Amino acid sequence: MLYMAIMIPAIITVLMDNRQPAKTMAWILVLAFMPFVGIIFYIFFGQNTRKERLISDRSMDQLTKRSMLPRICISQPTTSR
Repeated sequence: MLYMAIMIPAIITVLMDNRQPAKTMAWILVLAFMPFVGIIFYIFFGQNTRKERLISDRSMDQLTKRSMLPRICISQPTTSR
């Protein structure tokens, strides 16, 4: 029971990562044949934290650039003729 409670979320996490199918299958096999050691291996070697950090840094850069743009009033009063 404990095995299934740990393995199902671990396999779902591996499947949800955006990676090549061969790498995904390799991680699923590692998790299936070495469940507890495989999870530790995946935490240290399987997650691409550099990519996540890069995406996060880019998102923060975009947000700060948007907030520094001057506020432009969209609805300007129109003059009647």
